[in-house]
Amino acid sequence: MSLLEKIKPYQYQLILTLLAYLGCGLFAFRSQSIGACLLEFEIQIQEPFSVTSRVFSAYAIGYVSGAFIFGLIEKLLDVKLVLALSCIFSGLSIAGMAFMRTFISLGCAAISLGVGNSVFDLGCHVLLINTWSEKVGNFIQILHMSYGVGSMLAPVLIRPFLLPIPEDLGKDWTTDQSFYSPEDVQIKWPFLVTCTLSIVVGFGFVYSYLKRTEKNENPEQKTEVTNDNQPKKQDEPPFIRICIAVLWVAILAHLAFSMQLVLCSFAQAFGVKHTFKMEKKSAALIASLFWGAYVIAKFVFVVLSIAIGQKVIVNICCILTGISLILILGLASQYETCLWIASGLLGLGYSPLFAYAYASLEKYFHVSGRFTSFIFLAGILGESSHTTIVGAFMDENPPFYLYYVGILGVMFLIMVIALPFVCNCLFGDSEEKKLDELASRIHSTRLSSIALPPSIRGSLIDGSSINASRRSSNI
Repeated sequence: MSLLEKIKPYQYQLILTLLAYLGCGLFAFRSQSIGACLLEFEIQIQEPFSVTSRVFSAYAIGYVSGAFIFGLIEKLLDVKLVLALSCIFSGLSIAGMAFMRTFISLGCAAISLGVGNSVFDLGCHVLLINTWSEKVGNFIQILHMSYGVGSMLAPVLIRPFLLPIPEDLGKDWTTDQSFYSPEDVQIKWPFLVTCTLSIVVGFGFVYSYLKRTEKNENPEQKTEVTNDNQPKKQDEPPFIRICIAVLWVAILAHLAFSMQLVLCSFAQAFGVKHTFKMEKKSAALIASLFWGAYVIAKFVFVVLSIAIGQKVIVNICCILTGISLILILGLASQYETCLWIASGLLGLGYSPLFAYAYASLEKYFHVSGRFTSFIFLAGILGESSHTTIVGAFMDENPPFYLYYVGILGVMFLIMVIALPFVCNCLFGDSEEKKLDELASRIHSTRLSSIALPPSIRGSLIDGSSINASRRSSNI
């Protein structure tokens, strides 16, 4: 059977997945544009940095509201229609931010952007889980890789539109509001292009919603529903244990998203305001380095996890994350080179860890849309407070930014390392136990007397399929 024949039954699912990846890249571009343009917003609204940085709090308020909205409408509307509306709405919001001249209007635009981005973010994860079920692991990794691509490109593509620091100010400047007027700000052009592309992707989801038919449903999902002997999840764990696992990953998401947002949103401002006194266009590349390493690590993770297993890659990423946090807490505030190295290493190490934690829950129970909303809501709740705290200390004590990122990173790393032990305590190593029980039955009973699926019968006597199943469960 050729490759085209194999993927033909999944044509509709692959198109939906591709739209989700494109939309997620644009979602990342919209999100990271706020941090890349923070100093431009300072000129645009003619307010000090401590006030301008509160735009992150406004965005977080919108994001939290969007999570609640998604939890209410996910059962009322098809997820493809939700993705279409949210993509178009957030595209219009990012375009509006380029034309606001007061903090109130800019904050309102940021809130609306947060609502649209939140609904789209949650909808993408639910769409992939509904589409690919237990095979969702690597699809989630690629989704996050597309987010990394958009985040990496945002500072690079916006960089030509940033206003230069006036030469008359030298190295001791704190703001260039007196040299530029709001009309000089040029960020409206990349924002308008992003808006246009977001609308195009949104109409792509509208088309997929209108064209959906019964034959486009996932054939594997249909088989699972009609076959009463093989339900999707045969042994659902007790609800209280599910809640504990979801809460653990929700706290982990809180730390991960907060660390990521604080690191990338204030990287440019830190490089410019700290003793390094970098140019704005150069400092903007710190976030691009982080996201570039993030994307590379995602790609390597997806490829190597098939060959050597997911656990080995996760262990390597934890080591890289630990080294980067040591540099951030120790040397990054003193040496510019260490700042760049730490950003790259953190991108490499951090990249697959949250997706690994989120996807691992699906091995034990179905992660519904409401669980997803709760996890991502917890991830966003801390962003408003964390960005507000860092923004308040940024002018007077720029190294505070690095120490804050480092502390968040240490707590995140500890929770990632502890996650397998927590799941083992709550659910046990259920897949290993099932495989071992099956192996013992095969060796103690004649193969012909066992009711096995045709795909397994005839190849299990030597235990090779057991090992293959065990390897596949780690991917």
